[in-house]
Amino acid sequence: MINPAIPSQLGKLLARNGHASTEQTEATLTSTQAPQKPAAKRYSREEKLRILRLVDACTQRGQVAAILRREGIYYATLHSFMQQRRQGRLDPPAKKATSSAKRQANTLSEENALLQRQNQRLTKKLEQAEILLDLQKKVSQLLGITLLEIPDSPMP
Repeated sequence: MINPAIPSQLGKLLARNGHASTEQTEATLTSTQAPQKPAAKRYSREEKLRILRLVDACTQRGQVAAILRREGIYYATLHSFMQQRRQGRLDPPAKKATSSAKRQANTLSEENALLQRQNQRLTKKLEQAEILLDLQKKVSQLLGITLLEIPDSPMP
């Protein structure tokens, strides 16, 4: 059993040193909940590459272990960094290629939309021209004027 005086004394001591308030500390100490596990450190691509460069530069026995101690990581973490580098997952993203590919795709889609609108406009004009030609044929038949027949197939 916990002595009830201990949490309050500990809380006052922590509060005096700039940590948590007395109420928060007492609530934490008297709580029946399990303490939360701290989140695992996540390393950025730059940090991983920096550590790998340091390890690659090691030439003497014990230098890798010294780097691991200084950085606060285990060899398993270093090994996973090495695997990621081998698999190419630490390579810098190809921003220029992606950007130019996006620009090219946008240009092609804009050009495609323009050509489709132009095709629709020309199709409507063709339909109107065919209607007018049919009307002219009917008028010429009513007036008795003979017209030359134009073949439908294009000329070679």
